[in-house]
Amino acid sequence: MSRLGQLLKRALQQEGSPIGFPVGRRASSWPLVLLASVAQAKELEGALGLGAQAVVLVPEVAHTLREDLKGLQVPWGLVDPAPAKEDVEALKALGLDFIVFQPKEAEASVIFIEGVGLMAWPDTEVTDIELRLLAELPLEAVWSAPPPVPLTVAKQLSLRRLSTLCRLPLVIQLPPQADLLYLRCLMEAGVAGVVAPSLEELARLRDVIPSLPVHRRRGEHLKPLLPISSRAPAPQQEPEEESSLDVNVMVF
Repeated sequence: MSRLGQLLKRALQQEGSPIGFPVGRRASSWPLVLLASVAQAKELEGALGLGAQAVVLVPEVAHTLREDLKGLQVPWGLVDPAPAKEDVEALKALGLDFIVFQPKEAEASVIFIEGVGLMAWPDTEVTDIELRLLAELPLEAVWSAPPPVPLTVAKQLSLRRLSTLCRLPLVIQLPPQADLLYLRCLMEAGVAGVVAPSLEELARLRDVIPSLPVHRRRGEHLKPLLPISSRAPAPQQEPEEESSLDVNVMVF
């Protein structure tokens, strides 16, 4: 599993703090993994300084930042609809951790790429059957474009459809000014990672995400408690034994 895959898995498995014992949450215990989209060397340095847990690049930028990517402390990866094997092999030597590809564009051999995590970016018209088949591929997550603001119930359900049928966490590109409630709605749909659209948004999200609640387990629902009667149950009466004195003896 890639380093990003491990972060996503950890985010979904976070436990809540005991009531009455608030705890300062480190980035490793956030309920959402915070990724930064980087286009140049200056942005890479800024993203790392602002606490990005992972970095996303396009191939052209990755090749430009070759020296800066060597020994990077956080996982970094590519968004490439159809990754070329030669590019992937060259970037793996620099520490490439994950690849986001589009099933309609990428060659089928992409699933045989070793040493990196794979994320699929399905088409918006993908069918239920295709999503279930994606679950059979060696994927670590599903990538999605920015949902509209405000997030409608219909759009939230479409995101939940992705995560449920693929049985994988979602990584979402965020629109600007995504607030706390918007992020909570994304979490309810199975989102485990979010990509900040700018360094300004990265700084803001760094302060928002730690205050989010942990993910609910799949199938977890509130169960009603039935009232219990305060009266003690009446003691059971033991059956009376027949007395031998009640037997009438007739003397002839």
